[in-house]
Amino acid sequence: MQRLALAALPAVGLAATALSLSTSFSAFSGATRNPGNLWSSTTPTLSLARTAFNGPAVTTGTLSGFGPDETVTYRLDGATPLTGSPSAAGPGGSASITSLSIPSAAEGAHTVYALGGSGSQASIAIVVDTTAPTVTAGLSPAANGAGWNNSSPVQVTLTSGDGAGSGVHRVYYTTDGSDPVASGTATTYALPFNLNATTTLRFYAVDHAGNASAVTTRQVRIDTVAPANAVTAATVTGTAVKSGSTVWYRGAGTGSLTLTNAVADAGSGPASSATGALGGTTTGWTHTPSTVTSPAGGPFVSNTFSWAASTTSSPTVTVTGADAAGNTTATGLTFSNDSAAPTGGSVDATGLTGTGTRYRTGTAVSVAFTPGTDAGAGLAASGRQLLRSTGTLSNGVCSAYGSYTLLATDPASPYADTVTDQACHRYQYTVPDLLGNTATYTSGDVKVDSTAPSTPTWAASAFTNTAVTGTTVYYRSTATSGSVTLTGSSTDAASGVASYAYPALGTGWSATAGTLGVTTYAWSSAGPAAPGTRTFTATNNAGLASATSSFTMTADTTAPTGAAVTYTNGYPADLNPAITLTAATDAGAGLDAAAAVLQRQQAPLSAGTCGAYGGWTTIATTPGTTHNDATVTNGYCYRYRYTVADRVGNTATATSINELKVDYHSAVRADAGLSGYWRFGEASYGLDTFTGTTGAAVNSRPADDGTTWTLSSGSAPVITAADRMRRVSANGFDLYNNAAPSSPDYAVEADIHVASNTGTYYPGILGRFNPATSTAYYAQLAQGSGSWQLWKKVNGTSTLITTAGATASMTAGATYTLRLQMTGTQITVWVNGTQVISVTDSSVTGAGYGGMFIWGSGTPTDTDGLHMDNYSLRPRAADGKGTATGDYFFSPTLGVTGALGGADTDTAVRFVNSKSFVTVADNVALDVGDTTTIEFWFKRSTTATTGFETIVDKGTGSFKVALNAGKPTLYKSLGAGAGTSIIGAVTPVTDTNWHHVVFVKAGAGTCVYFLDGFQTASASGSGKTLANTTSPLIVGGSAAEAYAGSVDELAIYSTAMTAATVTQHYRFGVG
Repeated sequence: MQRLALAALPAVGLAATALSLSTSFSAFSGATRNPGNLWSSTTPTLSLARTAFNGPAVTTGTLSGFGPDETVTYRLDGATPLTGSPSAAGPGGSASITSLSIPSAAEGAHTVYALGGSGSQASIAIVVDTTAPTVTAGLSPAANGAGWNNSSPVQVTLTSGDGAGSGVHRVYYTTDGSDPVASGTATTYALPFNLNATTTLRFYAVDHAGNASAVTTRQVRIDTVAPANAVTAATVTGTAVKSGSTVWYRGAGTGSLTLTNAVADAGSGPASSATGALGGTTTGWTHTPSTVTSPAGGPFVSNTFSWAASTTSSPTVTVTGADAAGNTTATGLTFSNDSAAPTGGSVDATGLTGTGTRYRTGTAVSVAFTPGTDAGAGLAASGRQLLRSTGTLSNGVCSAYGSYTLLATDPASPYADTVTDQACHRYQYTVPDLLGNTATYTSGDVKVDSTAPSTPTWAASAFTNTAVTGTTVYYRSTATSGSVTLTGSSTDAASGVASYAYPALGTGWSATAGTLGVTTYAWSSAGPAAPGTRTFTATNNAGLASATSSFTMTADTTAPTGAAVTYTNGYPADLNPAITLTAATDAGAGLDAAAAVLQRQQAPLSAGTCGAYGGWTTIATTPGTTHNDATVTNGYCYRYRYTVADRVGNTATATSINELKVDYHSAVRADAGLSGYWRFGEASYGLDTFTGTTGAAVNSRPADDGTTWTLSSGSAPVITAADRMRRVSANGFDLYNNAAPSSPDYAVEADIHVASNTGTYYPGILGRFNPATSTAYYAQLAQGSGSWQLWKKVNGTSTLITTAGATASMTAGATYTLRLQMTGTQITVWVNGTQVISVTDSSVTGAGYGGMFIWGSGTPTDTDGLHMDNYSLRPRAADGKGTATGDYFFSPTLGVTGALGGADTDTAVRFVNSKSFVTVADNVALDVGDTTTIEFWFKRSTTATTGFETIVDKGTGSFKVALNAGKPTLYKSLGAGAGTSIIGAVTPVTDTNWHHVVFVKAGAGTCVYFLDGFQTASASGSGKTLANTTSPLIVGGSAAEAYAGSVDELAIYSTAMTAATVTQHYRFGVG
């Protein structure tokens, strides 16, 4: 190693100061150059360029303070001459020493002298040093046991020493690893310096003698960077995997693992790895903390971590990696249970079409799939499987899938598959995660059908102004609206039919889709476009279309022809008249048989004349060629019309001018042999038996028939305890009933009862009473004479018209029925059914009212005087044929429900006591002789099968009809009693229902008895000739032959009625 030359080193440590010698001493053993001479005041000095030497060397220096040009010699330590130059001082006593040779000398301190020839002397101390100095490096902070610092900067202090030598001159160092002796980067050490990174420090020291220490190399290792942990799960039993800072384990089963930390450190290098105690939730987990230092540099394997089955906890652990410098890195790990399979994946075929986009029309299938994600350990990179199952495809429905078969393991998506036709397929894609949890994704049904559906057929329905024949749909284009529904039918065994493509029909038409295959075509205004022939197809669920099918739309606006309706013009034979119908024909859509309608309108029938007809109503649909109208009723006229239609609604109506008449009494009147006809449909105008509260004023309560009374004058009469009427004071009264008869021809009847023959009374009855003018007829009993009188009052003035010759007995308890009969100008008075007065008078003509009165003197009581009872006003019994009008006697009940059904509301008469009857004066029309028909309806009030009850009697020698022990029987009348029986019933009538009775006597021929339309008996008329009589016609009998019951529709004919007519009348009658 090169050392610095001594001459190159400056004097360090020894002062370059001239030795000052005492003026009293000599440098050489006390001798002076000039003994006895004193030194000058200018002290000579010697200085050398070097004062330390490590061997022989030549140096330079200076002299001063010598005498001018004084010679100079040089010595070492005073004894050893030295070779030097100059040898004399200059004129000024100074000189530059240009060369002074220092020889080898002993180690240690020495002195060099300069001796002037004139006695001047100067010296300088030198040292001879051949030992190199020492130098060491100190670090702050100090390095660790491995020689590393883990903080920066590191302060370096270079400490040097030279012992007893010449002293350290300089210390040199480099930090770039180069030799500081020769490196141009060497730095002279002055103060401690900092190092910020690992550095190769090289340094040495040089003393003043030029001795240099050996170069020392010191590695200053600084590592402030923490190591990097690389933790992996190792020696796993069960299933676990590390992902990031999470170690996923499958807690469903037991398991264990160790953690391997491959600590990485580019500085001081890996030193150890430590695992701490478990934190967090640790249930089911065990682990012993550890610090692992071997193998050197790692990787370092921890102690075992273990978990029990069914563990779900999430413990944490810190893994700490350390480098040799002591830097550490902590890695926190969490153990998380992952027993769940991946999610979010899918598998399905692509490019599907058809219904629900689930169909392929070919056998090549592209299957796309995605694995999804795993929120836990993550997906496994391999082990994924694609599988397929095949099932049956029937009418679009999949069934009977087989087991899945493996198609590929870890396939790429999409996967090209070839499958069977006319079948269903499903795909499964199984994806495991890193812990073995496996997800199975299943596709929807992949339906494969490459065959189109069959050519559709069609059917039509829901016709409105439309019809179909074959493949032609007829429509009535003149209708403002119409529609038809077409239902297509196609088959497709595999995918099934999905839809039908129906065409548009053009302007004016709409098409409304219904359920599969159903479309309704409609128009909403007349005259839609004529579509002609159109086609449609069916499409299966795979989207394949069938071959076309067609239909033709044809307009039909022509109505059917040839229809006719025929029926009786007049009275039918029965209540089930036949209506004959002639069918129509139609050349277009064809007849709609179900649309044929028979309609009827009706009008009231009165006296054989039809009134105003009402609207048409349907009585039969699809009636056929003959329809019997069983719904006709008595009292109406009927017209019929027959409406037919073709199948698109074109209609034709057949009519007739005939009028069918259904009317019992009209049918009766229409019979040419009718002689007399009494319907007994009259109503009473006031009927009162004076039943009520004793002492009540008669006019304070209604009469029996609901009519009311008005007091015209006097004091109101009252009701007696025996339910009669009496006056209340010596004064009398005039009382009239408010029921106003419609005709002035009527009879007023009332009973006069003799309670006691005391006082003077004038009881009587009023007729045609006009209270406004005080005008009336009245009949009365004059008690004093017992005579019957007829009076008239005109405008308040009373006039006696006449007095009867007959008189009344005033025996207490006697009762007299007084009757005032007014027929036109014929005024008659009757007592107990016997006419006692008959006059012609025209003084009073208005209908007026009926009433009663009692005048006289005496004190009236319930047991004294004359009382009145059983008031009635009866119109006459009209003859529906002619002029044989009858009269009601002894108050038979009028207005009872009649026998006829249907619309006929005419009433009947009921005989309620042993005296009531109807009498018809003799009339030539009733002289029917031996050929006659007696027809009537009767209704018994009793069911007895004993006794003899006369119903109708024309007098001795003529006909008589009676109930003999309940059996209707025709007699030749002998007046009172049975007479000669002509024909009678075998079976009695023992109910209280209405019955139709007809007796037919055709002279000496056969006599026939009909009951309720059926012939029940017949007999010969020979020897039982009926004669004409002048006797009145009596209806109802009287006394011992009185009939208890009702009579209606009595008709006397001069001809023998046929059985058909009898049946017709009966059927008309029952309505």
